[in-house]
Amino acid sequence: MIHRYTPHGRAHIVGLSMGGAVAVRLLSDTPEVIDSLIVSGTAARLGPVIAALNKLNEPLMRILKPAQLASLMLRQFNIPQQYLPVLREDLRHLKAEAISHFTDALVKVELPHGVQVPTLVVVGQKETFMAKSAARELSRTLPAKAVMVPGVGHVWNLEAPDLFTAMVRAWITDQPLPEELVLLA
Repeated sequence: MIHRYTPHGRAHIVGLSMGGAVAVRLLSDTPEVIDSLIVSGTAARLGPVIAALNKLNEPLMRILKPAQLASLMLRQFNIPQQYLPVLREDLRHLKAEAISHFTDALVKVELPHGVQVPTLVVVGQKETFMAKSAARELSRTLPAKAVMVPGVGHVWNLEAPDLFTAMVRAWITDQPLPEELVLLA
């Protein structure tokens, strides 16, 4: 999650994936400290069936070596190959039980109602149906503007860093979003 404090003691919050769930929780708990919010690739909340399916990843993490997991993640999340060494190192430190903890936290996410914080919900075009559904739910509930980034996956800030930076800069300075982004229907 990226944050930058504004002169009047409020922050621009950018949360990716699980960091987006943390950002939504922050919005729910203390909206008065948030100047603007961007969440990308964030589950609104997981239902019990999806949570149970997600927890099936825990045994897989116990069996596979970090290099094998990293290769799977590169393909699944469309992560550029140049990040393989960093991903392998991160996976060496990730405990299998973290999957259950992450999943339990996503089940408990409460969506705030009636907040007046400018919010942008973003999803990559190559993300799953579930990710796109979650983006739509977030945009309706918060309410928020929802956009899709063509040609990218879950970790699109690594796939298109210049576009990601331009989007963040535009949102926090109240400028038009980059033309490449399309409204999520």
